[in-house]
Amino acid sequence: MLRRQVLLFAVVVFGAAFALGDAISPTSISGSSDAQGVHLKWVSVDETGVARYEIWRSPGNAQHYDYLGKKMPAGSGTMYEFDDDTAFKTTDNFYSYEIRVVFSNGSTVSYFISVTTRNVSSVRRTWGSIKAMFR
Repeated sequence: MLRRQVLLFAVVVFGAAFALGDAISPTSISGSSDAQGVHLKWVSVDETGVARYEIWRSPGNAQHYDYLGKKMPAGSGTMYEFDDDTAFKTTDNFYSYEIRVVFSNGSTVSYFISVTTRNVSSVRRTWGSIKAMFR
């Protein structure tokens, strides 16, 4: 009986690992910045069961991530891009991003992008704050 339970557990774990395989190629994730904002890119590997990609940002040394938006799956092997044009509204010099893969069964897998540094002028930051008031 115990042997059957262990075997069943192994099959379930292996099946979950197979079902939640690499949705994103970790080496394809990149982030860059310019005066317009932060640009994120990644390439999907296997989108079987992927419901959406969520993009989250953590400012400075904060331990929390704020939701920025989502991308819907477009097929395995697709290159995705996400532009964060709200980053210039703050005075933080760096950000950490999380791409959260949400599967149709409700499970998630997170990929973290290395901290992206950027320099933004105070004029650009002020203009971003003014635009934010009218959104």
